[in-house]
Amino acid sequence: AKFIAWFYMPQDDPLGDWVYDLPKHCPEHVTMQFNFESGVTKDVFGRGRRGADYWISTPGPSRRYERLASFAKKAGTPMSAKIQTGCSHEVATIPFVPAPGMLYRKFSAMRELDVSDVMLCWYFGNYPGIMNRAAGELSFEPFPDTEEAFMRRLVGPEWGRHTETVARALTLFTEGYSHYPLVTEFQYWGPMHDGVVWPLLPRPRDVPLAPTWQIAWHTGKHIGTPFAPSGDRIGEALGQEYTLSEAVEECRAMSDLWDQGVALLREVEADPGLLPERRLDIGVARALGIQFRSGLNILRFYDLRERMAHEKPESQRVTLGEMRRIVEEEHRGGAELISLCDRDSRLGFHSEAEGYKYFPEKIRWRMNQLKNVLDKELPALESDIASGKDVFAAYSGRAPAGVSLRSLYRGEIGNREKELSGLLPTDSEWQKCDKPSPRTSGAKNFRWTVCHDRDAFYVVYDGAQKSDRITLMLEPRRLWTCLNYTMSASGEKQPRHSLEFDAHAREGVNGWQGWLRLPFVSLRMDAADPAPLRFNVRHVSGGGERAWIARDPWPYRLRLCNENPGDLGWLFFK
Repeated sequence: AKFIAWFYMPQDDPLGDWVYDLPKHCPEHVTMQFNFESGVTKDVFGRGRRGADYWISTPGPSRRYERLASFAKKAGTPMSAKIQTGCSHEVATIPFVPAPGMLYRKFSAMRELDVSDVMLCWYFGNYPGIMNRAAGELSFEPFPDTEEAFMRRLVGPEWGRHTETVARALTLFTEGYSHYPLVTEFQYWGPMHDGVVWPLLPRPRDVPLAPTWQIAWHTGKHIGTPFAPSGDRIGEALGQEYTLSEAVEECRAMSDLWDQGVALLREVEADPGLLPERRLDIGVARALGIQFRSGLNILRFYDLRERMAHEKPESQRVTLGEMRRIVEEEHRGGAELISLCDRDSRLGFHSEAEGYKYFPEKIRWRMNQLKNVLDKELPALESDIASGKDVFAAYSGRAPAGVSLRSLYRGEIGNREKELSGLLPTDSEWQKCDKPSPRTSGAKNFRWTVCHDRDAFYVVYDGAQKSDRITLMLEPRRLWTCLNYTMSASGEKQPRHSLEFDAHAREGVNGWQGWLRLPFVSLRMDAADPAPLRFNVRHVSGGGERAWIARDPWPYRLRLCNENPGDLGWLFFK
């Protein structure tokens, strides 16, 4: 027997230096286990991306695992790897993702790092099938010389004369799966698990996404209440790391390559002598192809809708035609998936959710919703556009509903750090944080405004107490989760997730005054012509919080916090 100490640290944030001292402090005969991919990175479209938790599509190891393994080797401490085998949080509504080439790459890296043990899964990912068989074979000698040789050796016993064709299909699956977006929110909130039962919303509604790993609430007053179907806030699945167009291109590559592999398996499926078990394997691959195509279509649908919000009417009608074709394709895919579910009860089941994320009845519900979109919602939208109505006026900020503020240009404000007496704009619209009710204790005279220069905008404040906390709550683009920039009134930044901003403060006649400076480039905005943003300002003083706009937070959601897009007003740059 072995004693294995598993240090479960799934975060994508860098670890403290003390973690790398652990191997030399492990007692004798104790094997140290660490997550193989947590914190894994890769470059996509010229920018580094990083993922938390477990990944099959990006096989790892993470740099942190490599460092720990090297320190363990020096200390003489055996090293174990924790991975997922059949599937992971990328997509867990099928028994396994047939991409054994990814496992070959994982185990090859383990050999190079002298890893002695591996924990293959927990919860989901443990179904019998090609992935667990692959992991079993890769755990023993002789280790295959190449990924291609391994694929043929793995496939041969079960597929016989179809070995070469199936091996080519699995190679395409492996290559396609490598394009899965490397951002943890896409695993937890994205459309690849059950996009096949997401409704499509032609008009913006700011409806949140549902978690992929749950069916009903597990916490708070909502315990036991089923989650509503995922809505249109697709940015919640992209974690500030991918733009919508970047996610579309990665998922397009994944879906296209997967479909090529499925086409090869459909040729094999025509063999009348094929065993029933192999037909089920092909069914799993086909179901995944439908799920990946559906996830891509959801991203495309909302990417087109975002584009349409800023187009002229003649272009909007063309874009609307593309959206219609997506809805039609999704309707057809639902019928095919129902037939696959009827043959294989494993499809749609998510082990951690302890239930089905999709099933025939729910797919039919979605197909009916899509038919309503085709028959009623899209024609109504097209009619509104044809009549000259600006259907996205409120959504885009062209005719904002609710509270708004104009930031005035102050080209010299960034040079006023040393002379804050001249900082406060005299002609700006000063705002109060007095919602839901005026303050009765703390900094009663607190006020703030916004101005900007060529490079950044500034939340300028006055009348604060030293221990007050000021937060800029900012939606960087429509449908995305809010970024929160927090500082104390005395100028101490309280950064979260390495958000880039500057702070400056001093004590003045009316109390503490200063500014929070946010560069346009940090938000990927055009500094020459900044687009409108939605925001709120929160002020904590005397033990209580007040805000510019009264807040009605949503229940907390993992990695998404609790911001409600309804709690935001518009900021325009003059």
